[in-house]
Amino acid sequence: MVQRAIKARYAQTLLGSLWIVVQPLLTLSVFVLVFDKLAGIYKESQPYALFAFIGLTGWNLFSHISLQGGNAVMQHRDLLKRLYFPKITLVLVQVIIGLIDFSIGLALIVLALLLLGIGFSVKMLLLPFFMLLNVLTGVAVAVFMNIISVKKRDYYQALPYFINFGMWVTPVFYPVSIMPQNYLFLLYCNPMSGIIEGYRTCIFNTGSIHAAYFPGYVLVLLVALAGFYRFKETEHTFVDTV
Repeated sequence: MVQRAIKARYAQTLLGSLWIVVQPLLTLSVFVLVFDKLAGIYKESQPYALFAFIGLTGWNLFSHISLQGGNAVMQHRDLLKRLYFPKITLVLVQVIIGLIDFSIGLALIVLALLLLGIGFSVKMLLLPFFMLLNVLTGVAVAVFMNIISVKKRDYYQALPYFINFGMWVTPVFYPVSIMPQNYLFLLYCNPMSGIIEGYRTCIFNTGSIHAAYFPGYVLVLLVALAGFYRFKETEHTFVDTV
């Protein structure tokens, strides 16, 4: 299913699977032009392009799992009616595809670190922890969206707008230091903020993660577990409602 989804994703395209690299780089070029060159909001010592690319790589993993995984049951409703299998498989397929994209982004980040002469720190051993949280955050959204959207399909139509809005309240392309103190709670309430900051802390070896992010990590774990449990309870009704 993963192989078929990837083939369908890039069917009849000129660049094929190269779009996995080209798409984030095009978005990154906009960030660099607007927020670094024109607005000049970035004052940190690390290269802005690498700083933003780390945030974009983590956000794209969450976005892909949430959007594609959140619509997986509806996209495969014909298959559900013909074959019995664990329905969570449909979400896990999108997790694997998202991780393939993420691994390519991570390889580019490692290459950039080598070219820029930025050393690797022992904190990079924590990257799998933040990757797990990244995946669980997307899965938590996806499983609940599948449960809801099989009955009320309007909810999924609104999800892309919430995902796009969420990027603006997440330090994907801007440093936390530019946020006014009165609005920092928006970052602390957003689990993806702590995850992206965790990636940057591990890769750049800069300080430690603010303790205010930890409740968000715990919330992700609890919501993901509750989502799996509720999904398992209701998946037998999907065939009748899709």
